[in-house]
Amino acid sequence: MANMKALCRWFVPAIAALLIQTALLGAGAASKAYWEDESWTVTIAQRDFPDVLQADRQFHPPLHYLISAVWLRLSGQSEIAMRWFSIGCTAVTLSVGYVLMRRWFGYKPAIVYLLLMCVWPLMLTYAQSARYYPWQMMLTVLAIFFVDRYARGAQQRWLFGYVLCGAAMITSVYASIAAIIGVWVWFILRRQSRAGFGPWVIANLVIVIAFLPVSTMFSGALRQNVPPIVVSAFLREFVSRSALLSYGLVVGETTSPLDPMAWFKACLVGVLLLIVLARMRSSRLARALILMLSVMILVTLVISASAVNAPAPQGIINRGLFITPIFVMLLAWSLASVSVQARITLTALILMTNLYSAFNYFTNRAFLKTIITVPWQQVMQTVKASTGEAADTVMFCNAADYTCFFYGLRYGLSPQLPSAWSTFASHPPKQIWWLNSNSTNEEHIDSGDRQAFAAVSAVYGDPQVTNVAPQDPSIIAFKRRLGLGGTYDYRLNIWHFVAR
Repeated sequence: MANMKALCRWFVPAIAALLIQTALLGAGAASKAYWEDESWTVTIAQRDFPDVLQADRQFHPPLHYLISAVWLRLSGQSEIAMRWFSIGCTAVTLSVGYVLMRRWFGYKPAIVYLLLMCVWPLMLTYAQSARYYPWQMMLTVLAIFFVDRYARGAQQRWLFGYVLCGAAMITSVYASIAAIIGVWVWFILRRQSRAGFGPWVIANLVIVIAFLPVSTMFSGALRQNVPPIVVSAFLREFVSRSALLSYGLVVGETTSPLDPMAWFKACLVGVLLLIVLARMRSSRLARALILMLSVMILVTLVISASAVNAPAPQGIINRGLFITPIFVMLLAWSLASVSVQARITLTALILMTNLYSAFNYFTNRAFLKTIITVPWQQVMQTVKASTGEAADTVMFCNAADYTCFFYGLRYGLSPQLPSAWSTFASHPPKQIWWLNSNSTNEEHIDSGDRQAFAAVSAVYGDPQVTNVAPQDPSIIAFKRRLGLGGTYDYRLNIWHFVAR
């Protein structure tokens, strides 16, 4: 009976948290269309394996794309099917993090960790994404788990798991060096004797050897993406990305920075971080965790701020998903260290803010990146339903959002760039659907497409206009204030031209 109670005490909270998290991620996976990064991953995964090896080499090595290609062939290319792999990675992350928290800090902090992680805003937004973010997050937590076991007991079999995780990370995402360096810091701070240092060095050499086949891709990516550093520009990018990553980790991407709830959440987390700093002297383990987290964040920011071809600054938030479990671990430790009444109050308040962000997520409100909220399936179904013979309808997608082409091809609509209008001008089709994806400018139409728009309007007259994926006015104001770009009212303008 005692053993049964112990097993229930150990497993029931984890199973409950897994069920809640999986249900929420599954709901998001089923309801959201692919956004640009995901559609690019799925497009590559559809190719033959030799082509997958060479795809996107200027930004990422091929391992995650290869895994995605295998998964697509097993599960299919639908949104929910492709995202189940990421949901599985996230379930492993939650479970391993729970084991680590119990080992490091005890039962109560581990339970708080489960409560926070299963509804943490950044997790709900990206942990089911058909992209490398959940994969990298899982590998990071697993690497910490294996290295922690090895550092405590110098049992070399644990290094085998670390080598697999490290090799998988560095051959999936070049920027995973941030996670690997953080794990190095963890090993140095946690190892109990010098006896295990030799095997540790050998293990890291094996990871380097695993990286060699993609090292030529990496050198090409460096030449293409990392220019000579201009100190002023680097510092500006570093500061803006630091602020955005901090905001994403604490508040998430579905609450406006000008919303009082965002500041309330920031204050709550600030209190917990102050408690962490006040108590870190009494816990060598907490100090090691703080230092590892700080190193991972710093290296990630340096890499992001150095890359000339990096996306808009807010892209740093999704690329920082792998840091989230470690950040939540520190908050859970902080919450568990206060009195019971304070713990219940603070935990309830933080969960309230998390649920507010979750509500915004499922209702498509207040997204920093509205690209995630475009209902591409419904848009394409509308276009498809209006088509007669193929020659009677043409669909244009501008170059601002690759997802338009992805879904257009999926629905058999043969999407074209607006510049292709010249090939149709002599025999205009009965109707044109022009899907204008706003990106980083404030213009109603991309400057490169204005001439085509004027020519089409001259033939058809003014279009019927439908605007999709509105952006919260407070977020527009915030972006304008910081000069972040992307200050459009709607992510997608649908212009329907019909022959007179």
